[in-house]
Formats: sequence, structure tokens, C-alpha cells
Amino acid sequence: MTRGSRRSKSAVTLRMVAAHAGVSPMSVSNVLNGRAASEKVRNKVRAAIDELGYVPNRAARQLASAAPMFVGLVHVNDEHPISAALLTGALTAASRLGVQLLLQPILFAEIESGWEVVQALRARGAEAIILPPVFGEDMARTLDPDLIGFPMLCVGAADAMPSMSTVRMDEFTAAKDVTARLIAKGHRRIGFIRVPERYPIHHPRGGGYLAALEAHGMVADPDLIVEGEFWFQEGLEAATKLLALADPPTAIFASNDEMAMGALAAAHMRDIAVPDRLAIVGFEDNYFARNVWPALSSVKIPMAAMAERAMEILVREIGEERPASFPATSTMVAHHIYWRASTGD
Repeated sequence: MTRGSRRSKSAVTLRMVAAHAGVSPMSVSNVLNGRAASEKVRNKVRAAIDELGYVPNRAARQLASAAPMFVGLVHVNDEHPISAALLTGALTAASRLGVQLLLQPILFAEIESGWEVVQALRARGAEAIILPPVFGEDMARTLDPDLIGFPMLCVGAADAMPSMSTVRMDEFTAAKDVTARLIAKGHRRIGFIRVPERYPIHHPRGGGYLAALEAHGMVADPDLIVEGEFWFQEGLEAATKLLALADPPTAIFASNDEMAMGALAAAHMRDIAVPDRLAIVGFEDNYFARNVWPALSSVKIPMAAMAERAMEILVREIGEERPASFPATSTMVAHHIYWRASTGD
């Protein structure tokens, strides 16, 4: 190889590779630095590098890495384990992918101030935005996706949404699986503590419970379905109503762990042995569910894993050539049910 040919190859720049491959310079940087990129983009970049003889030097790669992508995260500042898991997953993925994470904390009471919060993140340089459940679902009902012009993704949505991308689990099937397992264990009077209809999780979790009953030839008893507003006290009151019935349930399935722990307290207060006389299951599998007595059976919401997957999806969208719009996609993450002492497991 002549000295001249070496000079020719060293003169090839990252931008020249991007133009030759028909992708953005950021896409080339992503491939060189091992960040998320689609297989199609990676193949284009590698082919362009081979054809042009591009040899990235250490200083150039450091310079490329010094300008990270910016992804915004709306963080509900309520100290709830789900919020903490969402933040942990987003931070883990951001560190691994070389992304700068921009946080916009809000209070649960401010959940309807959606567009202003998103605009604040955009003003700080966010190229894409991750939204928590409820907040993202509320925004999806009011925003025209064709007018947004940048990718937004809701993590932990109860269902797929036609106007916004989601990373979620199949809550309907999870609730159906829980109820079917309780039926298989011999329970015929299964109480269900559901959230009010205005909350998105009302339909998939309640629907899964009803579907399992129907699949086993059982008719839902309206007396066994009581509403609660997520919190421990609500679960305590709902379970107290259920346990005061002339024909009380032998199992209670609550729509979240806090209400399930309230049901557990109601059983203790009435000297009802769990699981001997009453089985209890929650939905979320937070730290407290695993450490109460008896340990609570619960559906795991893999919020940290969903947040990591969301970050990977958005980084890929940012790095590729920008489309005119960002069509809504729905990415599923597998659920798992942990069966513990509260159901005799």
C-alpha cells in the first residue's frame, strides 16, 4: 500500500460514510460505538465503510461519542415502586447506549398537564420522549400524532394505542392466568377488587378475570366484584365488604399490590387464616409484596425491562433517517406470575 493510498483513506470522514450509506451521521456514530441501530442501518454503514476504506481514529470516535442523543423522561414523582422501576430502567439503558437522559418530574395530581410538560422537555433538547402509564394514555387520547413531529412512547400502557407507540405486557392474559390458577386450586368464590372504569387498567385486568370465569363455565357474581382506588386503605375496605358477605370468597384477586395488602390486613383483623381459609393475589410484584407475611402472590410488571426496551426503540428511531411521521407500534414484554405463600405456594 502506498503512502498516498493511506492518506486517501484517512481523508474519508464520518459524514462521507453517512452520505454514501444514505443514513444520518448519528447512525454511523451509533454503529461505530455499539449503540442501538437496526440491522438494515448497520449493514448499510458497514458496506459504506468497506467501500470507502474508512478508518475511524480514536479521537474521532471520542468526538462522536461526546455528542449524545437526548431522550426525555416524564417521571411521576410519587415515590411509587413502579415510578422507581421506570426511572431505573431508563437510566440503565441510557448509560449503556450513551444517551443523555433529561428528567421532567411531575406530581400525580399534575398528570393532565401533558402537552406543556412534553414541550418543556423539547425546549431542553429532547429528541424523543418516554411517558409513564396513565400520563401517556391520557395524552394519546387528546393528541394528533401527525402534528407531533417527534417520537413519543408510553411504557406500561394497559393496551395498545393507535396514536402512540407502547412497550407493555399483556395484562388481560396475566389476569386471566391468575384467575384460572385459582380455579384450578379449587376456588369457586373468587373476589375481585377492581379500579374504577376511568383508569386504563380497569378493562384488561377485569376482563381477564371475567374471561377466566367464563372459560371454566362459571358465572360472575356481582357481589364478588368491589371497586377500590389503588391504595392500601381502599383494599382494606373492599376486602372487608367481601369478607362480610353471607357467602364470602375463598380467594381475592386485587388489581394492584397495595390493595392486595389491604385485603391481607382485613383478613388478619378478622382472624381469617391466609392461605388456609383465604388466598390473596396482587398485581405488580413490588418490594413490599415480597416481604409481607405471608408473602404475596403477584403478577410481575417488568417496568424496568420495559423502560430499557423503550429506550432502545427510541434511540433507533432517532438515529435513522427521520420519517415524515412516527407510526404507532406496540412492543410486548413477557409477564410472569410469582406464586407465594398467600396462595399456599
